Amino acid sequence: MEEWKKRQKESKETEEIKEEVTCPRGGGSHSKEVGKSGVWPDWGASGSLQSRRFLLVKIYLRIIIRVFQNIFQENKELCWPFFIQCWSFLFCFLCFSYDIKSFFLQTETINLASKKDSTEKVLKIFSRGLDASKSIIDSDGLPFVGQTIHPNEPKYCTYNALSSSSSTFKLKGSESVTVDYVAIDGTSSKKYIQKVNIRSRRVRNPMIGDKFSSRHGQKGVCSQLWPDIDMPFSSVTGMRPDLIINPHAFPSRMTIGMLLESIAAKGGSLHGQFVDATPFSSSTREKGSEKSSEKRSMIDEIGPMLTSRGFNYHGVEVLYSGVLGTEMKCEIFMGPVYYQRLRHMVSDKFQVRSTGTVDQITRQPIGGRKRGGGIRFGEMERDSILAHGAAYLLHDRLHSSSDYHIADVCSNCGSLLTATVVEPRKRMTKDIKRNLPPPPRLANNIICRSCKSSKGMETVAMPYVFRYLAAELAAMNVKLDLHLSNKIET
Repeated sequence: MEEWKKRQKESKETEEIKEEVTCPRGGGSHSKEVGKSGVWPDWGASGSLQSRRFLLVKIYLRIIIRVFQNIFQENKELCWPFFIQCWSFLFCFLCFSYDIKSFFLQTETINLASKKDSTEKVLKIFSRGLDASKSIIDSDGLPFVGQTIHPNEPKYCTYNALSSSSSTFKLKGSESVTVDYVAIDGTSSKKYIQKVNIRSRRVRNPMIGDKFSSRHGQKGVCSQLWPDIDMPFSSVTGMRPDLIINPHAFPSRMTIGMLLESIAAKGGSLHGQFVDATPFSSSTREKGSEKSSEKRSMIDEIGPMLTSRGFNYHGVEVLYSGVLGTEMKCEIFMGPVYYQRLRHMVSDKFQVRSTGTVDQITRQPIGGRKRGGGIRFGEMERDSILAHGAAYLLHDRLHSSSDYHIADVCSNCGSLLTATVVEPRKRMTKDIKRNLPPPPRLANNIICRSCKSSKGMETVAMPYVFRYLAAELAAMNVKLDLHLSNKIET
Protein backbone atom coordinates (compact mmCIF):
# COMPACT_ATOMS: atom_id res chain seq x y z
CA MET A 1 0.00 0.00 0.00
CA GLU A 2 2.84 2.39 0.83
CA GLU A 3 4.60 1.62 -2.46
CA TRP A 4 1.40 2.35 -4.38
CA LYS A 5 1.11 5.74 -2.61
CA LYS A 6 4.72 6.56 -3.51
CA ARG A 7 4.06 5.79 -7.19
CA GLN A 8 0.92 7.92 -7.07
CA LYS A 9 2.91 10.88 -5.70
CA GLU A 10 5.63 10.45 -8.33
CA SER A 11 3.05 10.42 -11.15
CA LYS A 12 1.44 13.61 -9.79
CA GLU A 13 4.84 15.31 -9.57
CA THR A 14 5.65 14.44 -13.20
CA GLU A 15 2.33 15.93 -14.32
CA GLU A 16 3.11 19.23 -12.59
CA ILE A 17 6.66 19.51 -13.94
CA LYS A 18 7.32 22.46 -16.26
CA GLU A 19 10.41 22.55 -18.40
CA GLU A 20 11.98 25.74 -19.73
CA VAL A 21 12.60 25.21 -23.46
CA THR A 22 14.15 27.64 -25.92
CA CYS A 23 11.37 28.98 -28.11
CA PRO A 24 11.68 28.01 -31.82
CA ARG A 25 9.44 30.94 -32.77
CA GLY A 26 11.80 33.87 -32.91
CA GLY A 27 13.83 33.64 -29.70
CA GLY A 28 13.05 33.81 -25.99
CA SER A 29 11.90 30.99 -23.76
CA HIS A 30 8.52 29.73 -22.67
CA SER A 31 7.26 26.98 -20.40
CA LYS A 32 5.53 23.85 -21.68
CA GLU A 33 3.59 21.48 -19.50
CA VAL A 34 4.31 17.80 -19.77
CA GLY A 35 1.08 15.95 -20.57
CA LYS A 36 -0.39 13.05 -18.65
CA SER A 37 1.25 10.60 -20.98
CA GLY A 38 4.65 12.16 -20.21
CA VAL A 39 5.78 12.34 -23.85
CA TRP A 40 6.28 15.22 -26.23
CA PRO A 41 4.23 15.57 -29.44
CA ASP A 42 5.13 13.47 -32.49
CA TRP A 43 7.95 15.11 -34.48
CA GLY A 44 6.88 13.97 -37.94
CA ALA A 45 7.38 10.19 -37.69
CA SER A 46 4.73 7.58 -37.03
CA GLY A 47 5.53 6.37 -33.52
CA SER A 48 3.12 3.44 -33.56
CA LEU A 49 4.67 2.04 -36.78
CA GLN A 50 8.20 2.42 -35.43
CA SER A 51 7.30 0.78 -32.13
CA ARG A 52 5.87 -2.22 -33.98
CA ARG A 53 8.99 -2.58 -36.10
CA PHE A 54 11.35 -2.33 -33.13
CA LEU A 55 9.20 -4.86 -31.29
CA LEU A 56 9.57 -7.28 -34.20
CA VAL A 57 13.33 -6.68 -34.26
CA LYS A 58 13.48 -7.31 -30.51
CA ILE A 59 11.58 -10.60 -30.83
CA TYR A 60 13.77 -11.64 -33.76
CA LEU A 61 16.96 -10.93 -31.78
CA ARG A 62 15.71 -13.03 -28.88
CA ILE A 63 15.00 -15.94 -31.24
CA ILE A 64 18.50 -15.62 -32.80
CA ILE A 65 20.19 -15.62 -29.40
CA ARG A 66 18.19 -18.65 -28.20
CA VAL A 67 18.89 -20.68 -31.37
CA PHE A 68 22.55 -19.57 -31.36
CA GLN A 69 23.00 -20.88 -27.81
CA ASN A 70 21.54 -24.27 -28.72
CA ILE A 71 23.71 -24.63 -31.85
CA PHE A 72 26.82 -23.47 -29.98
CA GLN A 73 26.37 -26.20 -27.40
CA GLU A 74 25.95 -28.93 -30.03
CA ASN A 75 28.27 -27.87 -32.89
CA LYS A 76 30.58 -24.86 -32.71
CA GLU A 77 31.52 -24.91 -36.44
CA LEU A 78 27.96 -24.25 -37.69
CA CYS A 79 27.16 -21.40 -35.34
CA TRP A 80 29.15 -18.60 -37.02
CA PRO A 81 27.70 -19.00 -40.59
CA PHE A 82 24.22 -19.17 -39.07
CA PHE A 83 24.90 -16.03 -37.02
CA ILE A 84 26.13 -14.10 -40.09
CA GLN A 85 23.06 -15.10 -42.14
CA CYS A 86 20.72 -13.99 -39.37
CA TRP A 87 22.41 -10.61 -39.08
CA SER A 88 22.29 -10.08 -42.86
CA PHE A 89 18.56 -10.86 -42.86
CA LEU A 90 18.05 -8.41 -40.00
CA PHE A 91 19.97 -5.72 -41.89
CA CYS A 92 17.77 -6.20 -44.99
CA PHE A 93 14.66 -6.05 -42.81
CA LEU A 94 15.74 -2.73 -41.31
CA CYS A 95 16.68 -1.28 -44.70
CA PHE A 96 13.48 -2.12 -46.58
CA SER A 97 10.92 -1.81 -43.78
CA TYR A 98 10.51 1.97 -44.12
CA ASP A 99 8.15 3.27 -46.79
CA ILE A 100 9.30 5.91 -49.24
CA LYS A 101 6.96 8.90 -48.91
CA SER A 102 6.85 12.21 -50.69
CA PHE A 103 6.34 15.37 -48.63
CA PHE A 104 4.72 18.57 -49.84
CA LEU A 105 5.53 21.79 -47.97
CA GLN A 106 3.12 24.73 -47.90
CA THR A 107 3.58 28.05 -46.09
CA GLU A 108 0.63 30.09 -44.85
CA THR A 109 1.02 33.70 -43.72
CA ILE A 110 -1.51 34.91 -41.13
CA ASN A 111 -1.58 38.66 -40.44
CA LEU A 112 -4.01 39.91 -37.78
CA ALA A 113 -2.86 43.54 -38.03
CA SER A 114 -5.23 45.70 -40.10
CA LYS A 115 -5.63 49.37 -40.93
CA LYS A 116 -8.14 49.80 -38.11
CA ASP A 117 -5.44 49.00 -35.55
CA SER A 118 -3.67 52.32 -36.02
CA THR A 119 -4.26 53.20 -32.38
CA GLU A 120 -2.06 51.89 -29.58
CA LYS A 121 -4.68 49.39 -28.42
CA VAL A 122 -4.26 46.02 -30.12
CA LEU A 123 -7.54 44.48 -31.26
CA LYS A 124 -6.54 40.97 -32.40
CA ILE A 125 -3.63 38.89 -31.13
CA PHE A 126 -2.64 35.21 -31.07
CA SER A 127 -3.62 33.56 -27.79
CA ARG A 128 -5.08 30.24 -26.74
CA GLY A 129 -8.75 30.26 -25.76
CA LEU A 130 -10.37 28.39 -22.93
CA ASP A 131 -12.12 25.93 -25.24
CA ALA A 132 -8.92 24.93 -27.12
CA SER A 133 -7.11 21.75 -26.08
CA LYS A 134 -3.65 22.18 -24.59
CA SER A 135 -2.29 19.14 -26.40
CA ILE A 136 -2.78 20.75 -29.84
CA ILE A 137 -2.57 24.54 -29.28
CA ASP A 138 0.24 26.17 -27.28
CA SER A 139 -0.27 28.99 -24.78
CA ASP A 140 0.55 31.58 -27.46
CA GLY A 141 -2.30 30.31 -29.66
CA LEU A 142 -0.03 28.63 -32.23
CA PRO A 143 0.35 24.91 -32.96
CA PHE A 144 3.26 22.82 -31.71
CA VAL A 145 6.08 22.11 -34.15
CA GLY A 146 5.78 18.46 -35.22
CA GLN A 147 2.12 18.26 -34.24
CA THR A 148 -0.14 16.32 -36.62
CA ILE A 149 -3.42 18.15 -37.19
CA HIS A 150 -6.35 16.26 -38.64
CA PRO A 151 -9.28 17.83 -40.56
CA ASN A 152 -11.71 19.91 -38.47
CA GLU A 153 -9.19 20.11 -35.60
CA PRO A 154 -7.96 23.45 -34.13
CA LYS A 155 -5.07 24.98 -36.06
CA TYR A 156 -4.55 28.29 -34.23
CA CYS A 157 -6.44 30.59 -31.86
CA THR A 158 -6.89 34.37 -31.76
CA TYR A 159 -8.03 36.75 -29.03
CA ASN A 160 -9.97 39.97 -29.57
CA ALA A 161 -8.95 42.50 -26.91
CA LEU A 162 -11.85 44.81 -27.69
CA SER A 163 -14.65 42.28 -27.20
CA SER A 164 -12.64 39.98 -24.83
CA SER A 165 -13.56 36.93 -26.93
CA SER A 166 -11.40 34.17 -28.39
CA SER A 167 -11.97 32.33 -31.66
CA THR A 168 -10.53 29.02 -32.87
CA PHE A 169 -9.71 28.41 -36.53
CA LYS A 170 -9.90 24.79 -37.67
CA LEU A 171 -8.05 22.96 -40.44
CA LYS A 172 -10.05 22.83 -43.66
CA GLY A 173 -9.93 20.11 -46.29
CA SER A 174 -9.68 16.35 -46.07
CA GLU A 175 -5.90 15.87 -45.61
CA SER A 176 -3.97 15.66 -42.34
CA VAL A 177 -1.15 18.16 -41.86
CA THR A 178 2.07 18.05 -39.84
CA VAL A 179 3.37 21.42 -38.60
CA ASP A 180 6.92 21.70 -39.96
CA TYR A 181 7.93 25.19 -38.81
CA VAL A 182 6.36 28.22 -37.10
CA ALA A 183 7.98 31.65 -37.49
CA ILE A 184 6.96 35.00 -36.03
CA ASP A 185 7.27 38.14 -38.17
CA GLY A 186 8.03 41.45 -36.51
CA THR A 187 5.10 43.82 -36.23
CA SER A 188 4.46 47.28 -34.79
CA SER A 189 3.50 45.83 -31.42
CA LYS A 190 6.40 44.40 -29.39
CA LYS A 191 4.35 42.74 -26.67
CA TYR A 192 1.91 40.72 -28.77
CA ILE A 193 2.09 38.38 -31.76
CA GLN A 194 0.12 39.49 -34.81
CA LYS A 195 1.88 38.08 -37.90
CA VAL A 196 2.91 34.44 -38.20
CA ASN A 197 4.17 32.10 -40.92
CA ILE A 198 3.11 28.46 -40.47
CA ARG A 199 4.79 25.91 -42.72
CA SER A 200 2.87 22.65 -42.96
CA ARG A 201 3.95 19.30 -44.36
CA ARG A 202 1.62 16.92 -46.21
CA VAL A 203 2.41 13.35 -47.18
CA ARG A 204 1.57 12.91 -50.86
CA ASN A 205 2.71 10.03 -53.00
CA PRO A 206 2.96 10.69 -56.76
CA MET A 207 -0.25 10.01 -58.63
CA ILE A 208 -1.59 10.30 -62.17
CA GLY A 209 -1.81 13.97 -63.18
CA ASP A 210 1.01 15.30 -60.97
CA LYS A 211 3.53 17.53 -62.70
CA PHE A 212 7.25 16.72 -63.01
CA SER A 213 10.12 18.40 -64.82
CA SER A 214 13.79 18.05 -65.53
CA ARG A 215 16.23 20.95 -65.28
CA HIS A 216 15.96 21.61 -69.02
CA GLY A 217 12.32 22.67 -69.25
CA GLN A 218 11.02 19.19 -70.09
CA LYS A 219 7.88 19.50 -68.02
CA GLY A 220 5.00 17.07 -68.18
CA VAL A 221 2.38 15.22 -66.17
CA CYS A 222 2.44 11.62 -65.00
CA SER A 223 0.19 9.71 -67.39
CA GLN A 224 0.42 6.22 -65.89
CA LEU A 225 1.72 4.51 -62.78
CA TRP A 226 3.02 0.97 -63.23
CA PRO A 227 4.20 -1.54 -60.62
CA ASP A 228 7.95 -1.95 -60.39
CA ILE A 229 7.81 -5.55 -61.65
CA ASP A 230 6.01 -4.49 -64.85
CA MET A 231 8.65 -1.94 -65.87
CA PRO A 232 11.18 -3.00 -68.54
CA PHE A 233 14.64 -4.00 -67.35
CA SER A 234 18.07 -3.61 -68.91
CA SER A 235 19.88 -6.54 -70.49
CA VAL A 236 23.27 -5.25 -69.24
CA THR A 237 22.63 -4.39 -65.61
CA GLY A 238 19.05 -5.61 -65.00
CA MET A 239 18.11 -2.14 -63.72
CA ARG A 240 14.56 -0.85 -64.18
CA PRO A 241 13.96 2.82 -65.09
CA ASP A 242 12.01 5.04 -62.71
CA LEU A 243 10.60 7.19 -65.50
CA ILE A 244 9.87 6.69 -69.21
CA ILE A 245 9.57 9.79 -71.41
CA ASN A 246 8.22 9.97 -74.95
CA PRO A 247 11.01 10.69 -77.51
CA HIS A 248 8.65 12.99 -79.45
CA ALA A 249 9.21 15.60 -76.68
CA PHE A 250 12.76 16.36 -77.89
CA PRO A 251 12.70 17.38 -81.61
CA SER A 252 10.36 20.36 -81.27
CA ARG A 253 11.72 21.59 -77.92
CA MET A 254 15.37 20.93 -78.85
CA THR A 255 16.45 20.20 -75.28
CA ILE A 256 19.70 18.48 -76.20
CA GLY A 257 21.16 19.32 -72.80
CA MET A 258 18.97 16.70 -71.17
CA LEU A 259 20.38 13.97 -73.41
CA LEU A 260 23.92 15.17 -72.74
CA GLU A 261 23.22 15.20 -69.00
CA SER A 262 21.99 11.63 -69.16
CA ILE A 263 24.96 10.23 -71.06
CA ALA A 264 27.48 12.32 -69.08
CA ALA A 265 26.01 11.23 -65.75
CA LYS A 266 26.06 7.62 -66.93
CA GLY A 267 29.74 7.74 -67.83
CA GLY A 268 30.72 9.75 -64.75
CA SER A 269 28.87 7.45 -62.34
CA LEU A 270 30.48 4.34 -63.86
CA HIS A 271 34.01 5.75 -63.40
CA GLY A 272 33.35 7.79 -60.26
CA GLN A 273 34.41 11.03 -61.94
CA PHE A 274 33.01 14.50 -62.45
CA VAL A 275 32.18 15.44 -66.04
CA ASP A 276 32.78 18.96 -67.29
CA ALA A 277 29.43 20.21 -68.61
CA THR A 278 30.67 23.61 -69.80
CA PRO A 279 29.35 24.23 -73.33
CA PHE A 280 31.90 24.29 -76.17
CA SER A 281 34.70 23.41 -73.73
CA SER A 282 36.02 20.59 -75.91
CA SER A 283 35.06 21.74 -79.41
CA THR A 284 38.72 21.85 -80.45
CA ARG A 285 41.66 19.91 -79.13
CA GLU A 286 45.25 20.96 -79.02
CA LYS A 287 48.24 19.10 -80.46
CA GLY A 288 51.26 20.40 -78.68
CA SER A 289 51.19 24.17 -78.82
CA GLU A 290 49.23 24.51 -82.06
CA LYS A 291 45.45 24.39 -82.12
CA SER A 292 43.85 21.92 -84.47
CA SER A 293 40.54 22.47 -86.27
CA GLU A 294 39.60 18.84 -85.71
CA LYS A 295 36.25 18.84 -83.87
CA ARG A 296 35.60 16.64 -80.88
CA SER A 297 32.16 16.34 -79.27
CA MET A 298 31.22 15.24 -75.76
CA ILE A 299 30.06 11.88 -77.10
CA ASP A 300 33.59 11.21 -78.35
CA GLU A 301 34.83 11.67 -74.78
CA ILE A 302 32.08 9.75 -72.96
CA GLY A 303 31.66 6.97 -75.56
CA PRO A 304 34.92 5.20 -74.68
CA MET A 305 34.06 5.53 -70.98
CA LEU A 306 30.83 3.60 -71.58
CA THR A 307 32.38 0.92 -73.80
CA SER A 308 35.09 0.24 -71.21
CA ARG A 309 32.34 -0.77 -68.77
CA GLY A 310 30.42 -2.95 -71.21
CA PHE A 311 27.82 -0.38 -72.35
CA ASN A 312 26.91 0.91 -75.79
CA TYR A 313 28.97 3.76 -77.26
CA HIS A 314 25.91 6.02 -77.70
CA GLY A 315 24.22 5.19 -74.38
CA VAL A 316 21.40 3.02 -75.77
CA GLU A 317 20.51 -0.32 -74.18
CA VAL A 318 18.43 -3.35 -75.03
CA LEU A 319 15.47 -3.70 -72.66
CA TYR A 320 13.24 -6.65 -71.87
CA SER A 321 9.52 -6.37 -71.18
CA GLY A 322 8.63 -6.69 -67.52
CA VAL A 323 5.22 -8.20 -68.35
CA LEU A 324 6.08 -10.74 -71.07
CA GLY A 325 9.84 -11.09 -70.52
CA THR A 326 10.53 -10.79 -74.26
CA GLU A 327 13.21 -8.62 -75.81
CA MET A 328 12.07 -5.26 -77.15
CA LYS A 329 12.85 -4.76 -80.82
CA CYS A 330 14.14 -1.20 -80.42
CA GLU A 331 17.12 0.17 -78.51
CA ILE A 332 16.20 2.66 -75.79
CA PHE A 333 18.37 5.54 -74.57
CA MET A 334 18.79 5.08 -70.81
CA GLY A 335 20.66 7.04 -68.16
CA PRO A 336 20.34 9.03 -64.90
CA VAL A 337 18.66 12.47 -65.09
CA TYR A 338 17.85 14.83 -62.24
CA TYR A 339 14.07 15.20 -62.04
CA GLN A 340 12.08 17.48 -59.77
CA ARG A 341 8.47 17.49 -58.65
CA LEU A 342 6.49 20.66 -59.23
CA ARG A 343 3.83 22.04 -56.93
CA HIS A 344 1.01 21.61 -59.46
CA MET A 345 -0.80 18.50 -58.21
CA VAL A 346 -4.16 16.93 -58.91
CA SER A 347 -5.02 16.96 -55.20
CA ASP A 348 -5.04 20.77 -55.23
CA LYS A 349 -6.92 21.19 -58.53
CA PHE A 350 -9.69 18.62 -58.82
CA GLN A 351 -13.21 19.94 -58.29
CA VAL A 352 -16.26 17.74 -57.69
CA ARG A 353 -19.82 18.74 -56.81
CA SER A 354 -23.22 17.06 -56.91
CA THR A 355 -25.41 19.36 -54.79
CA GLY A 356 -24.35 22.08 -52.41
CA THR A 357 -24.52 25.75 -51.53
CA VAL A 358 -26.46 28.07 -53.85
CA ASP A 359 -26.46 31.84 -54.17
CA GLN A 360 -29.08 33.57 -52.05
CA ILE A 361 -30.15 36.01 -54.77
CA THR A 362 -30.08 33.96 -57.99
CA ARG A 363 -30.41 30.48 -56.38
CA GLN A 364 -27.73 29.22 -58.75
CA PRO A 365 -24.72 27.13 -57.60
CA ILE A 366 -21.87 29.24 -56.29
CA GLY A 367 -18.39 29.23 -57.83
CA GLY A 368 -15.03 28.52 -56.27
CA ARG A 369 -13.25 25.33 -55.31
CA LYS A 370 -12.64 26.32 -51.70
CA ARG A 371 -16.33 27.00 -51.08
CA GLY A 372 -17.46 23.73 -52.63
CA GLY A 373 -18.82 25.41 -55.75
CA GLY A 374 -19.40 24.15 -59.26
CA ILE A 375 -17.71 24.67 -62.61
CA ARG A 376 -19.14 27.44 -64.78
CA PHE A 377 -21.01 26.36 -67.89
CA GLY A 378 -20.43 29.46 -69.99
CA GLU A 379 -21.53 30.78 -73.36
CA MET A 380 -18.89 28.93 -75.36
CA GLU A 381 -19.86 25.64 -73.75
CA ARG A 382 -23.49 26.38 -74.52
CA ASP A 383 -22.60 27.05 -78.18
CA SER A 384 -20.75 23.74 -78.48
CA ILE A 385 -23.71 21.82 -77.08
CA LEU A 386 -26.03 23.65 -79.49
CA ALA A 387 -23.72 22.79 -82.40
CA HIS A 388 -24.07 19.10 -81.50
CA GLY A 389 -27.86 19.42 -81.28
CA ALA A 390 -28.02 18.04 -77.72
CA ALA A 391 -31.01 20.11 -76.61
CA TYR A 392 -32.02 17.91 -73.69
CA LEU A 393 -28.48 17.95 -72.30
CA LEU A 394 -28.42 21.75 -72.53
CA HIS A 395 -31.79 21.94 -70.76
CA ASP A 396 -30.53 19.65 -68.01
CA ARG A 397 -27.33 21.63 -67.40
CA LEU A 398 -28.73 25.15 -67.57
CA HIS A 399 -32.18 24.60 -66.07
CA SER A 400 -32.78 21.35 -64.20
CA SER A 401 -29.37 21.25 -62.47
CA SER A 402 -29.13 24.99 -61.90
CA ASP A 403 -31.99 27.19 -60.63
CA TYR A 404 -35.10 25.14 -61.39
CA HIS A 405 -38.17 27.03 -60.15
CA ILE A 406 -41.95 26.58 -60.47
CA ALA A 407 -43.77 29.94 -60.59
CA ASP A 408 -47.48 30.79 -60.48
CA VAL A 409 -48.47 32.98 -63.43
CA CYS A 410 -51.84 34.65 -64.01
CA SER A 411 -52.98 33.95 -67.57
CA ASN A 412 -55.50 36.82 -67.48
CA CYS A 413 -53.18 39.73 -66.72
CA GLY A 414 -49.88 37.98 -67.51
CA SER A 415 -48.37 38.98 -64.18
CA LEU A 416 -45.58 36.91 -62.59
CA LEU A 417 -45.23 38.70 -59.26
CA THR A 418 -48.84 39.17 -58.10
CA ALA A 419 -49.64 35.57 -57.10
CA THR A 420 -50.30 35.08 -53.39
CA VAL A 421 -51.21 32.06 -51.30
CA VAL A 422 -54.48 32.21 -49.37
CA GLU A 423 -53.87 30.87 -45.88
CA PRO A 424 -56.67 28.64 -44.50
CA ARG A 425 -58.71 29.90 -41.57
CA LYS A 426 -57.24 28.82 -38.28
CA ARG A 427 -59.38 26.79 -35.92
CA MET A 428 -60.42 28.63 -32.83
CA THR A 429 -60.06 27.12 -29.37
CA LYS A 430 -63.87 27.16 -29.03
CA ASP A 431 -64.23 25.01 -32.16
CA ILE A 432 -61.64 22.54 -30.86
CA LYS A 433 -63.45 22.20 -27.54
CA ARG A 434 -66.77 21.64 -29.31
CA ASN A 435 -65.13 18.95 -31.53
CA LEU A 436 -66.22 20.76 -34.69
CA PRO A 437 -64.74 19.56 -38.02
CA PRO A 438 -61.96 21.69 -39.58
CA PRO A 439 -62.94 24.20 -42.29
CA PRO A 440 -63.04 22.81 -45.85
CA ARG A 441 -59.81 23.14 -47.82
CA LEU A 442 -59.95 25.33 -50.93
CA ALA A 443 -59.31 23.57 -54.24
CA ASN A 444 -57.09 26.40 -55.48
CA ASN A 445 -55.62 28.50 -52.68
CA ILE A 446 -53.55 30.78 -54.99
CA ILE A 447 -55.06 34.04 -56.19
CA CYS A 448 -53.85 37.00 -58.25
CA ARG A 449 -53.68 40.33 -56.41
CA SER A 450 -54.34 42.47 -59.46
CA CYS A 451 -57.26 40.32 -60.76
CA LYS A 452 -58.41 39.36 -57.22
CA SER A 453 -59.40 35.94 -58.52
CA SER A 454 -58.04 32.42 -58.52
CA LYS A 455 -59.21 31.73 -62.08
CA GLY A 456 -56.58 31.52 -64.75
CA MET A 457 -53.66 30.71 -62.39
CA GLU A 458 -51.11 28.43 -64.06
CA THR A 459 -47.84 26.86 -62.88
CA VAL A 460 -44.84 27.42 -65.17
CA ALA A 461 -41.36 25.93 -64.77
CA MET A 462 -38.70 28.55 -65.36
CA PRO A 463 -35.23 29.57 -64.16
CA TYR A 464 -35.37 31.55 -60.94
CA VAL A 465 -33.17 34.22 -62.54
CA PHE A 466 -36.09 35.06 -64.86
CA ARG A 467 -38.30 35.76 -61.85
CA TYR A 468 -35.50 37.86 -60.37
CA LEU A 469 -35.32 39.80 -63.66
CA ALA A 470 -39.05 40.50 -63.48
CA ALA A 471 -38.62 41.81 -59.92
CA GLU A 472 -35.71 44.07 -61.00
CA LEU A 473 -37.78 45.48 -63.86
CA ALA A 474 -40.73 46.03 -61.52
CA ALA A 475 -38.45 48.02 -59.22
CA MET A 476 -37.74 50.32 -62.20
CA ASN A 477 -41.47 50.64 -62.90
CA VAL A 478 -41.36 48.33 -65.91
CA LYS A 479 -44.03 45.65 -66.10
CA LEU A 480 -43.29 42.26 -67.62
CA ASP A 481 -46.30 40.44 -69.11
CA LEU A 482 -46.34 36.74 -69.97
CA HIS A 483 -48.68 35.31 -72.59
CA LEU A 484 -49.34 31.62 -71.90
CA SER A 485 -50.50 29.24 -74.59
CA ASN A 486 -50.71 25.47 -74.92
CA LYS A 487 -50.52 25.62 -78.70
CA ILE A 488 -47.25 24.82 -80.47
CA GLU A 489 -46.58 27.32 -83.22
CA THR A 490 -45.08 25.86 -86.37
